[in-house]
Amino acid sequence: MGIRISTLEDAGILEVVYSPDPVTPEALEEQRTLVAQALAQTNIRRVLLDATSLARFPGILTSLEHNESVSANPLLRKTRFAVVCSSLGPDEHGLETTGLNRGVDIKCFTSREDALAWLQR
Repeated sequence: MGIRISTLEDAGILEVVYSPDPVTPEALEEQRTLVAQALAQTNIRRVLLDATSLARFPGILTSLEHNESVSANPLLRKTRFAVVCSSLGPDEHGLETTGLNRGVDIKCFTSREDALAWLQR
């Protein structure tokens, strides 16, 4: 699972775009590290995650473990995450629910515009 990180300068949002590679726990760990480094360098606390190219969204157990790691990182825990998905099913809702239950400010969307609007509130 490769990612591309850029900054939406005018909005003060970090954008992370996923490649269509399979999502593994190791890839998610690398993604968390890269995002935390980018957040530390930019002092941004809002992230738009574009997961629309993923062939398969991570399952509930992977999401649970990922969100536990996010909530354990003080920098990531203070960050608001909007995830743009190609659809909203049980796995996407699982990511959102396991995050919220661990104090992670995360919401899933099927619209980039809705995700950006939520981040900017």
